[in-house]
Amino acid sequence: MEDYKSMELAEKQLVRVRTRIREAEKQLKRLDILVEKEYKEYQELENANLRKLFNRVLGKGEDQLEKEKQDYLEAVLNFNQKRKEIELMEFEQNVLREKLLKRKEVEQVFNKELRGYTEYLVETNSTTGKEILKLEKEIQTKLGDMREIDEAVTSGADVKKQLVKIVKLLNQAGWWGAPEWRSKNPLRVAANKIEQIDQAVKLIPIANHKLLKFIDELKDIYIDDKSKLDYNQTAFSRFSGGFYDSLIIDWILKGKAQNALNVVKSTHDKLEVTLKSLVQRKKNLNASLVLLDKRKKEIVMKEL
Repeated sequence: MEDYKSMELAEKQLVRVRTRIREAEKQLKRLDILVEKEYKEYQELENANLRKLFNRVLGKGEDQLEKEKQDYLEAVLNFNQKRKEIELMEFEQNVLREKLLKRKEVEQVFNKELRGYTEYLVETNSTTGKEILKLEKEIQTKLGDMREIDEAVTSGADVKKQLVKIVKLLNQAGWWGAPEWRSKNPLRVAANKIEQIDQAVKLIPIANHKLLKFIDELKDIYIDDKSKLDYNQTAFSRFSGGFYDSLIIDWILKGKAQNALNVVKSTHDKLEVTLKSLVQRKKNLNASLVLLDKRKKEIVMKEL
């Protein structure tokens, strides 16, 4: 217990020392520039011609030279003092680092003791034990929620991969008919475009299947948030139907497969928004877990 507390204090002190060293190094650079400046001014005044000029014009060349000399010496002293301070802080930093090399070992022993005592407190069914048990249940629930999010993000990334492929194929296909007559081999160009659209169409059922699976993953996450679940179901459930309807319109108009492309892009964009929302949700859960774990540890340590 004492070793663990000592490690915590050492870690906090190390952070403070590192901050002070960084600040001191910035000051040392400024002092180094000042030393160079004062030395240059002193050397210039020490030059015989400049000294004569001061004596003739100002009548106080020696006084000015002495002042510059004092300014230079003061700058050197400040520089040396700051450098010594940094050396002392670096020494302290190395001592702390050396001490913290044993942190992992100390933490393992401490955590083992903490788990044992936590289990003992829970088994006593005391007020403290009940409070710890309640926190532990909250922690396990949030860990479960984080696992659900990880599964949904993996599923969503899989959908995204398919949508990117479809967008690429539709972009390559371009227009249905207009440009190919300009080509030396218009029939081959037309055939290539049809092939690209055909490949995109073949990917639609795959993307749609993965999208429905993604929706199922979201149901586990947004079980208590019906509005978000409804939004995502509405956004994704009509993907394949909307694509085929738009593709027929594009074919009738004999233009670029823009309507079908827009359906895929729109789904992709909505998917991106949902994935970002899930990542943020996981961050919030992780922050809550840190606080819950800290609270549980504080309760147990009070009993030690």
